[in-house]
Amino acid sequence: MQEAIHAARAWSRGELPMTAARKAAIAAHAAARDVIETSSAAARAARAAGHAAATAHVANHAVHAAAYAATAIRDFADKKEADIVTDREREWQYKRLVELLERLR
Repeated sequence: MQEAIHAARAWSRGELPMTAARKAAIAAHAAARDVIETSSAAARAARAAGHAAATAHVANHAVHAAAYAATAIRDFADKKEADIVTDREREWQYKRLVELLERLR
């Protein structure tokens, strides 16, 4: 999973070819399949990392990375806090997106 995150970041800086990022994405998705029975939070986190790295191949994967990150946090959280922490994650994602878009202006 960490390899996929590092690959996504390296690709975004132009330091890694798309094919290497895609390979890391595929490995993260395989890891997600391996842990789904023991931890839905870990599986969703691995899916988030995989989709982040897969953005190098198809930009629309970014939406799935964000969604899986939020659900990973929800699944890891105490049930009473799940909605609150999920909302916080989505707010953070939105603010980060706005920051990144402002840099492009």
